[in-house]
Amino acid sequence: MKRKMLFPGMMLILCVLIAACSTSPGSGGGGGSSSSAPSAATNYTSANIGTLIYVPAGAFQYDGTASDVCTISAAFHMSKYDITGTEFQNVTGITDPSSFSEANHPVETVSWYQALVYCNDLSIKEGLTPVYTISGSTSPSVWGAIPTSDNTTWDAVSANWSASGYRLPTEMEYMWAAMGATSGYGYTSGTYTTGYSKAFAGSTGANNINNYAYTYSDTPTPASTEAIGLLLPNELGLYDMSGNVWQWCWDWYGSYPGGALTDPTYNGAASGSFRVFRGGGWDYDASYAAVAFRFYDYPYIQYSDVGFRVVRP
Repeated sequence: MKRKMLFPGMMLILCVLIAACSTSPGSGGGGGSSSSAPSAATNYTSANIGTLIYVPAGAFQYDGTASDVCTISAAFHMSKYDITGTEFQNVTGITDPSSFSEANHPVETVSWYQALVYCNDLSIKEGLTPVYTISGSTSPSVWGAIPTSDNTTWDAVSANWSASGYRLPTEMEYMWAAMGATSGYGYTSGTYTTGYSKAFAGSTGANNINNYAYTYSDTPTPASTEAIGLLLPNELGLYDMSGNVWQWCWDWYGSYPGGALTDPTYNGAASGSFRVFRGGGWDYDASYAAVAFRFYDYPYIQYSDVGFRVVRP
């Protein structure tokens, strides 16, 4: 039986990591040729993974305290679907690691370290500037074997937030996109004050979670992942932001100080042991699919309910 994630006593109200970085996700949008940059306010099409949905900049309350507001200062594009096992294999050349490698199922049993390799390999394949650097190189081919235990060299990975290539979303980017950003139910203008409390991505408070999120609360009880895109998307057109597989984010796990935040992230191995994943999974009940819920584990861990999706400028 698969070992469950560590520390099940999670907070439903979001607490966040914040630390000073030389750059942040909203601080740039270049890094590649101008022809590689998507047009403003439009979706982006990748030759390898299809559509990436445009997610506008904006501000949102990230928990039940009115003054706890996060600003995402720059728009970004997020993959419409979870990365599939086939896409992972085709880009990295690594055999699909999934426990359930049926056609169009999300890749899972994939570590945070493996997700970094995928992001840079995809960037290189599409002629974009890679985001991640390990041991002075952006080429996964020279990073060495992907770690299967704690690795200080890989944990010290740096991110070039102004690069044009693919990366994992930050935790706050994931939350903003999951709640639907400025298209989310209940948003009017200014700061989105209610999105954090959504029971799942796409929730209006009256619709049925089983139409949007594949979880262990479904009947009959799931025995595996489900193909991507079979359920309804959230307001932005993003599928499986809740349920099916948990999704790795960039951030180390830790506590936020509260108050106003802008493009929060954390870059540094010294202050963390666990990386965050979000969204809930096929073998967890519906409560774990809440927009504000977070889980975490070691970056080398591989579980049959943890996958990822990617973003780029």
